[in-house]
Amino acid sequence: PMSESPAPRPPVDAVRTGRLLEGRTAVISGAGRARGIGRATARLLLQHGARVALLDQDEQEVAQAAADVAEGAGTAIG
Repeated sequence: PMSESPAPRPPVDAVRTGRLLEGRTAVISGAGRARGIGRATARLLLQHGARVALLDQDEQEVAQAAADVAEGAGTAIG
């Protein structure tokens, strides 16, 4: 039988600072129109150190969403 190895633990500094997703990238689709859960998720991911890519069919909406969620929090591209 195959045994699964445990997931690697984050560095202690990442746990202490709360930046558990440092160096990771998250993609959120439908983010331009997502006034609630999409933007809240993006903010949370940014707070934990992730880079966030927001996707949507409406170019202007997604650009605005990226600017909104990245304000002082990190890097979000739309």
